[in-house]
Amino acid sequence: ARGMLQFTSDLTFDSGSDVVRPAARDRLQSLARILNASRASGSDLRIVGHTDNQPISSPATRQKFGTNRHLSAYRAIAVEEALRQGGMSPTRLEIAGWGEFRPLVPNRARGGTPENRRVEIFVVPGQGSAG
Repeated sequence: ARGMLQFTSDLTFDSGSDVVRPAARDRLQSLARILNASRASGSDLRIVGHTDNQPISSPATRQKFGTNRHLSAYRAIAVEEALRQGGMSPTRLEIAGWGEFRPLVPNRARGGTPENRRVEIFVVPGQGSAG
């Protein structure tokens, strides 16, 4: 109803990582081929990363990303790159990262709420070039 596809981060990424797992990359590239069909060529995608409120614990991960918001944005960028590898034009792709600030369910006090770790892909009316 919302034109939204949701990928749980736990199935798409390893913990604290912005590298798309191979199986998820294959699914995203299949999605790109579907969305490149003439029927969907007038649509763009808004790719939005989310996390739970668990602070980044690994020093290396914290050094690379800094905050959950940064991690969520990098994950959205990684999904965008997988879609581009599947043939989607970058003019049809928008990315954002909300970190822990737009949870689906209330975060537990100690964090670790898997429902909030996700990447959402919204199919929206096209604004850019379909080329």
